Amino acid sequence: MTSVLKKLNQCMLNVKHMRRCITVMLGLVGLIVSPNNYAKEAAQKLRIVSEVWEPYQFLDQSNKPQGFVIDLLDKLFAEAGLPSQEIEFYPWVRAYNIALKEKNTLILSLSRTPQRENHFFWIGKVNSEYFTFFALKSNQTIQPVESFDQLYQYRIVVTKNSAMEQYINKHPFPNVERTFALDEGYKLIARNRADLMLKAPSAREPKIKFGGYSEKDLKPIYTPDNSRNDFYIALSKGSDPRLILKIEKAFHTLAKAGKIEALKEKWHL
Repeated sequence: MTSVLKKLNQCMLNVKHMRRCITVMLGLVGLIVSPNNYAKEAAQKLRIVSEVWEPYQFLDQSNKPQGFVIDLLDKLFAEAGLPSQEIEFYPWVRAYNIALKEKNTLILSLSRTPQRENHFFWIGKVNSEYFTFFALKSNQTIQPVESFDQLYQYRIVVTKNSAMEQYINKHPFPNVERTFALDEGYKLIARNRADLMLKAPSAREPKIKFGGYSEKDLKPIYTPDNSRNDFYIALSKGSDPRLILKIEKAFHTLAKAGKIEALKEKWHL
């Protein structure tokens, strides 16, 4: 009870974040009133959506979810006292739209950008990467460049509704192709319908080949200094405040114990 009162007091003193504090207070009241039946209730409410993005979250040959964030999610739910949930994999555009519109939806590895800031509850950061422009290694006409302006001559492909698209939209690229999923970008590169793909360096599709090409056939062309993105586990707006608090608390417990960093090392991130 002392910790509850402390959290309420901190909220009341922080007028700047009053809306967030109201959510916190409602959640704390809910946890005090009905702690015993909450895990079962939450399991019926929560939905988890994601795109396939190895090594963060993907399906193995047995169609079983694997990856850094999948391992993190298992530990997160165990720490929060919540039963494990099925993860729904969709093309990025669909996964993002579900999380944007449906409450009590957890979305995996979402880039935190100014455009998205007020549309989600940001549970915790899982990693940071700088987006990089890639081309096919076999395309000898495209070589690494020294300045951003040299990129404008190329045809760019990005995933629609992604942080990469938001980044591209800030610049006057004359030829940009937008796809619904990362694997479609590989298709365009392989078929010579695009020159460069903008993506996170760790994102890969090693099991999928298009026109004889795969992730190992790509080469980095340029990494902008201002392209850093932080990836988060996030919950949709309108989600149950008690659910937000439970998962947030569990995430911070894992982070403090060094368990998230240990998982990063396991997955070479």
